[in-house]
Amino acid sequence: LSETEKPEAPEVSFMSEVDGLARQSCDRLNAMGYEGGVSIDGLCVNPLPEQREEALSLIVELCNNIERHGEPRRGSFELLITFSVEALEIRQINDIASRDSLTDDERSGRGLTLHERRIRDMGGVLTTRSDDGVWVLYARIPLKPASEEP
Repeated sequence: LSETEKPEAPEVSFMSEVDGLARQSCDRLNAMGYEGGVSIDGLCVNPLPEQREEALSLIVELCNNIERHGEPRRGSFELLITFSVEALEIRQINDIASRDSLTDDERSGRGLTLHERRIRDMGGVLTTRSDDGVWVLYARIPLKPASEEP
């Protein structure tokens, strides 16, 4: 084949991309001494670019927050991802001992606050709570298939 006739690399599906990123991120945390894993279920459509970008970015943020605010070998985490035609749901549960809490001056507004705003603007929801040392996040990102975009 000539230079101009190279076949294009197959496009990675959104589900495969999420699966790969989530597993890679959890494996990195496990290698650092954090105990936990990821569970992925369901089927989905090919989302709009902003939905894809937000989902991937949120997964990175969640795993980075465990590293940033937790201590290895102190508790566990679970990342649960469910795909459907209507939405991508992400749940993270952890009881990883937290380092000192961030002060108001240290909060950038670029972490979960930014993700909550983006997801809300898409018509979704992101909530967090902490009960008896267990931190829970739930995010629902509505998925509109890219083929339905005007």
